[in-house]
Amino acid sequence: MTAASTPVVASVHPETDGWVGQLEAHPRVIRSARSLSQLHERLKEAASTQLGRPVDDINLQLNMEALLPPDTYKALITARKARNDAERARAEATAATRKALEELVSVGLSHQDAGMLVGLTQQRVSQLLVRDVHEQLPPVVDGPKATVIRGTRERPQGRKTRTDKTTQDKRAERE
Repeated sequence: MTAASTPVVASVHPETDGWVGQLEAHPRVIRSARSLSQLHERLKEAASTQLGRPVDDINLQLNMEALLPPDTYKALITARKARNDAERARAEATAATRKALEELVSVGLSHQDAGMLVGLTQQRVSQLLVRDVHEQLPPVVDGPKATVIRGTRERPQGRKTRTDKTTQDKRAERE
């Protein structure tokens, strides 16, 4: 889901072979499916077509209020809110951690020492910091000697290494 997502609500009710859903803002848009997850996808696609927005921009909520007992529905809403809050907090924590790591490394600490201070492994520190480098690099850069792809350097074509010669020598001996 993107930051500019379009909220869409659909009412659902059970049928003998599964579920039927209807977009509340567009009552003529009705879909059916055997499972709620399948119905969710079909309604999301229908909302995307109806609104002329990409499927990933649709934030579809299934309105289950009429089907569930009040306490159960309240528990569902509370769980949804808690999960959304947790996801937002996780994103904020990752951003704050990345910023702290950048600052710690910029003043000369190693990845291992910076990780120890913030409670992460050296590998996770490297992942967080390398991700920034990858986001700054162009996807593919071609040059006469090597190809750089997302921060990795590949050996030029046609150039042999000692390992390549050994492998070729072994092949020649077998023939």
